[in-house]
Amino acid sequence: MTEMRLFCVCQRWAFNRLLEGVSRYEIKKVGQELFGLNSRHTDDARLRAQALLDSQKDLLGLETEETEKKLGSARHQAINSCNRPSTFKIFGLSHIVQGYPPDKPTSVRSPMFRVPLSASFRPHRCR
Repeated sequence: MTEMRLFCVCQRWAFNRLLEGVSRYEIKKVGQELFGLNSRHTDDARLRAQALLDSQKDLLGLETEETEKKLGSARHQAINSCNRPSTFKIFGLSHIVQGYPPDKPTSVRSPMFRVPLSASFRPHRCR
């Protein structure tokens, strides 16, 4: 039980040292002294920490791609959510999608939107 606890602590410690850029040899040497584990256990803890770090980097790329797809879909739905392009909902959502704050109305200069310049942001449900 104690060895498993020390192995897990060594793995977490090795993960943090890898983030700092410490070499494999240094992690192995210092880890043996700190945790009282043999060379193989210390190296296994470092390898598991390295595998965790590599998988996090891979997953970050996948997560970024998924988020971009979801944002594109949300933008498309925001613009095409109502049948009538002159409704306030289209104006309000397109306003937000274009990066304007929702509390400050700004005219949208696009032929797709036929909203009077006096219109302000008011949430509206499509019928």
